[in-house]
Amino acid sequence: MEDTESAPTASFPFLALLVSGGHNQLLLATNVGEYKILGTTLDDALGEAYDKTARLLGLDVGGGGGPALEQLARKGNPKAYRFPIPLRKRKDCDFSYAGLKTAVRLAIERDLGKGNTDAFSKVQGGGLAETDTDREHDASRETIETNPFSPEELAERNQIKADIAASFQFAAVTHLEERTRRAVGWARESLREQAESRSQSESHPDISCLVVAGGVAANEVVRKTLASVAKEAGVPLVTPPQRWCTDNGVMVAWVGVERWRLGLAEEAPTLSQIAEPEVVDPSSDKKQQRRDVPLLPRWPLGLKDARATGDVKSSKTAKVAPPLRGARR
Repeated sequence: MEDTESAPTASFPFLALLVSGGHNQLLLATNVGEYKILGTTLDDALGEAYDKTARLLGLDVGGGGGPALEQLARKGNPKAYRFPIPLRKRKDCDFSYAGLKTAVRLAIERDLGKGNTDAFSKVQGGGLAETDTDREHDASRETIETNPFSPEELAERNQIKADIAASFQFAAVTHLEERTRRAVGWARESLREQAESRSQSESHPDISCLVVAGGVAANEVVRKTLASVAKEAGVPLVTPPQRWCTDNGVMVAWVGVERWRLGLAEEAPTLSQIAEPEVVDPSSDKKQQRRDVPLLPRWPLGLKDARATGDVKSSKTAKVAPPLRGARR
């Protein structure tokens, strides 16, 4: 999808999909700060799975594992390896990529060897050989000089890597597609139930669009696949321009702006309130109590849909305290 000035904008209510290196989440957004969690990450996020797979394949991840793997996958056969689609037997909207990562690792160890130490750098540049003949010849010669494999063996191994990358991406994005398609139905059911509870069953609102954000939203295969899901649902797909998908600073700042516009921002304490635990106001000769601003390690997003599970099963996060569900007012 191209970045254009005529791209649709989001309006409430909408279905939001977060796809990043640290988390996957499906949310029904009905207003600023008003969300219902439909699905979340059970273990590993999609972005992490991309990065890990890229490293296992020996790609140059200096510009990010996701872009490197996506480029390589263009040269592979997505059906060469039948990697399992995660959680197909669970009819919910949660995500899991730990099992897929394991399947990919086992395939790499079986077909390429555990070390996977063969050079995979200057020939491929994150993908397969360059199109420029001279550069390809020079890079190939350098690779052969530092590689124990013959040119034929190296070409075969490179194709195996491309096939693994393409097959991984197919399974990973299919999982994303299936959960998002189910979430569209859940979001609409939730809006209908809300309207019925308010005696507005005749004209309940529908989701206005599907919003996809996060670093992995820059992936062209992800965008194309989710555009099909949105089209099937009869709503537009709204995504940030690709160049902004990984700019977390802008995202956080924009949330702050939206909350401030609605008066949801914390009033800054005065100098006298933060100077001492208890101070005297010279103008009134009265004591002022120090006011503390609450700091939340994880900002509460909202209530979880009753059909969602969201149980953390990863050993890596098993000892992490659960996110806060709300804050004292």
